[in-house]
Amino acid sequence: MSRINRMKKIVAYFTGIYHSPRHLLLHVLFLLTIGFLYLERQHEDTIYFNIIRATRANQPQVPNDTVYIRHLMQTIHTMMYDRLAIFNNSEQLSFKNKLFNSVGVDLMYGHGACGGFSKVLSRSLQLSGYKVRIGQMKVNGLYGGHIIVEVFLPEQERWAVIDPLFLLTFPSKKDGGWADFAEIKQQWPAYSQLVPADYNSAFNYEDIRYANWEKIPVAGKLMYRSLALLLGEERAHGVSIRPYLLNMYAAWFKLMIVAYCVFCVFSYRRFSKQSVIRRSRFAAANL
Repeated sequence: MSRINRMKKIVAYFTGIYHSPRHLLLHVLFLLTIGFLYLERQHEDTIYFNIIRATRANQPQVPNDTVYIRHLMQTIHTMMYDRLAIFNNSEQLSFKNKLFNSVGVDLMYGHGACGGFSKVLSRSLQLSGYKVRIGQMKVNGLYGGHIIVEVFLPEQERWAVIDPLFLLTFPSKKDGGWADFAEIKQQWPAYSQLVPADYNSAFNYEDIRYANWEKIPVAGKLMYRSLALLLGEERAHGVSIRPYLLNMYAAWFKLMIVAYCVFCVFSYRRFSKQSVIRRSRFAAANL
C-alpha cells in the first residue's frame, strides 16, 4: 500500500469516528483523561519548580551540589515541619488525593513524617536534575521503620545519604564529602555522635532496601531475580522504584498515552478489515 493510500485510510478512520457513537465516546474519554492528567502533572511540577526557584533566589551563589542540596532540604523541612505541626497527620483527603496518592499531598499537609519529607525532597531533587533513590531502613529487624533519601553526587561519584526529617548528612571519613550508607553502617558508633538529641537510637543504619519486591509475592521476586541476572546483585539491590512514581499524574499520563495509542492501532486495524469487507461486498453486488 502506498503512503498516500495509507494516509487516506487514516484520515477516513478518524473521519469515520463521528459516524460511530461508541468509538467517538471512547476517543473523547481518552482525550479528556489525558488532558486532565497533563494539567494535574503540570500543576504539581510547577509547585516544585517554585520551591526550587525560591531556594536558588535565596542563595544565588551556590559553590557546589552539597551546598544547594542542603539549602533545598532546609527549605522543604521548614515548610513541611510547620504544616505537620498544624495537621498532625489527621487531615481528611479528597477522593482525588486517595485515588492518585501523589506526593503533592505530602507537601500540602506535611503528611507522612519521614516518608513524606523524603518523597517531597526526592521530587524536588529530581526536578533539580539529580538522580535519587528512596531507602527503607531496617529498624528492630523490620524494613520501613525509617525512610531516608540517597542522592547521586557527580562530584563524589557515589550515592550520599540524606535524612530530611532530621536535617542530617554525614561527612565521609574518606574525602570529607557526604558519606554513603555502607560507610555510615560500618562506622555508626562514631556517626551516632553527630545526630540531634531527639534522634531515635533505633535508627542505627542496620540495613536498607530500596524496593519492596515482596509486595507482589510471585511477580516481585521474579522481577528482582531477572534484574539480578541482567545487572548483577549489587546493582539490582540498588534499584529504587518509588522515585518514578512520585508524581502519579505523570505516571498515569504516560500510561494513558500508551493505552490510547494501542487503542487507536487496534481500532484502526479493525476499521481497515471492515473497509476491505465492505469493498468486497460492494464489488460482488455490482458483478
